Amino acid sequence: MIERYSPGLNKRRLGRLLTRFRKEANLTLDDAAQLLYLSRSGLNRLETGETKVNVHVLKSMLDLYEIGGDRWPALIEMALHAREKGWWHEFGPGVAGAYVDFETEAEEILAFGLATMHGLLQTSGYSRALLRRFYRGRRDIDELVERNIALGMARQERLDAERPLQLKVVLDEAVLIRPLGGQDVQAGQLAHLAEAVERPSVEIRVLPLAQVHPGLQGAFSIMRFPRDMEEPDVVYHQYPFNEQFLDNPEQIGRFHRLFRELWSEALSQEDSIELFRRHAEL
Repeated sequence: MIERYSPGLNKRRLGRLLTRFRKEANLTLDDAAQLLYLSRSGLNRLETGETKVNVHVLKSMLDLYEIGGDRWPALIEMALHAREKGWWHEFGPGVAGAYVDFETEAEEILAFGLATMHGLLQTSGYSRALLRRFYRGRRDIDELVERNIALGMARQERLDAERPLQLKVVLDEAVLIRPLGGQDVQAGQLAHLAEAVERPSVEIRVLPLAQVHPGLQGAFSIMRFPRDMEEPDVVYHQYPFNEQFLDNPEQIGRFHRLFRELWSEALSQEDSIELFRRHAEL
């Protein structure tokens, strides 16, 4: 599998490290900006990951903060990755980018699906039916749909990588019942779910339709990153016509508690698999 990088994540990580280096050098934001011939707001945007770091500016910063030369190559590589176009751009305009950016280097995803199947679990038939509904009325609908399906299949390669993405998903039973694309497509999707959980890295549980649960306000995903990145979790929360990324520790804690509650209230994986098969036969 081709190694892929997240420009957004590298930009955030580098900004966080530069902030730490400045503080360890006992420099205020104003002091450092003056010594680097940058505006205070410009340096602040670099530290918060809002803007990309020029390699020449990065070297000046590392020199000012007295960072050992043995650490420079990894930091420069991080800056270069942050300046790259996201790998998903190869699939052309009109494909999802912001979410895929974070997903690319996530180590584990904890997700709750209320209305539709999680993208990493969708068959091409299910994706096509969903996307054709989403892009209805567009003149370039056929091209848009096929590009997004190709991206989705590329994203799913992470589940079979040498170090696979760990995926834990809770689904509302309504997702299993809604016949997107017709009964045959839905039956194929449910059979795919039963096969997906044969991977040791994938766990899926279902919340029965008759059960009132605390996730009725919307779907979300919690993305967790390798520990050596020292990168906080990111929560992706979906709304009609909008999406939101959260990294505030208090908000992240609330979503973790919500996921644990949903996970504990859901059917076991064995009972969930039985439910997949039962709905596929309807």
